[in-house]
Amino acid sequence: MGLFWKVSEKNGKISFFIHKKSSSDNTPMDKNSSTTGMKITLGTTYYENPDYLYRFIKLYKDKVDEIIIVDDYSTKFKLETLFEPEPSVKLYKVTKDYGFNSHGSRNLIMNQAKNDWVCLIDVDREFYNEGEDILKIYEKELSKEVLYKFSAHFLQYGRYLHKSVNDFLIHKELFYKVGGYDEECIGYRTGDRQLFEQISNFARIEALTDINLILTRPATKTKKNLAENPPKRSLLNKFEETFRKRELHPEKDKKTLTFDWEQIF
Repeated sequence: MGLFWKVSEKNGKISFFIHKKSSSDNTPMDKNSSTTGMKITLGTTYYENPDYLYRFIKLYKDKVDEIIIVDDYSTKFKLETLFEPEPSVKLYKVTKDYGFNSHGSRNLIMNQAKNDWVCLIDVDREFYNEGEDILKIYEKELSKEVLYKFSAHFLQYGRYLHKSVNDFLIHKELFYKVGGYDEECIGYRTGDRQLFEQISNFARIEALTDINLILTRPATKTKKNLAENPPKRSLLNKFEETFRKRELHPEKDKKTLTFDWEQIF
């Protein structure tokens, strides 16, 4: 007989408790079945979408070693009003409205993760087979000098179409070799591309082709369209030129966690 976490929803809140599991339970392989000794932190950002977050935690709470969630300044559906404390799940909140701050929030996830391997995906991503495909990571021999990307697809007209490229697995050492996400990109939604370009200068980027995700909702529009805002487009071009000139270890030039944040629990 073993123990595992279960989720209970009561009075609009989600809570966690220990459940006894009998030997007759037909449960799939879990993270403790790993033959590599790998431990994984799964991180995501949150903004006014509690239904997706409930689903996210239900899918992955038993499948990874740690979950970190960063609320990018929600005001309508606040994490502190939806969740009760649980040590295995860390919740953080950006305390000011900086616009689109997913990249800064991901820097916070990396900064607070207790494990060397961190999987960053959006809150509306679902690994195939009800999330079970994430367990395949535990069986792989991976290099800390490689960024491993997943492909996320969304269902349209009865077939899955490629949509997202910002879901990946990375070792913290590699992430910090390039200084993480550059927070000058806050509000511009280009941080992933810049991060990948910097890493590709001296490390490899590989696709884990047997591990895929489903994008469970349509893509949302950016808060401000750069094409319709020439001054900001020009400013972004300036950033991109700066990125291209940086050396292989741009952490010397880069500032991270430049925003205000707090830990909820």
